[in-house]
Amino acid sequence: MKRMTYIIVGIIALLVVLTITGRKSVKSEIEINATPENVWNVLTNTDKYPEWNPAMQLLEGEIKE
Repeated sequence: MKRMTYIIVGIIALLVVLTITGRKSVKSEIEINATPENVWNVLTNTDKYPEWNPAMQLLEGEIKE
């Protein structure tokens, strides 16, 4: 009976550890002090992307709201 209790406690502990370590997320938030129109103008001006976003060297397609 004592051995069974240790096994159950071990399984529960393992499940708790897996639950805690298996559900990770990252959240980031930036408040932009500009109107939505100004933000949209910057985001849709693809010629200027390399100046502020070096990861986006090429952008193809149509930008839609």
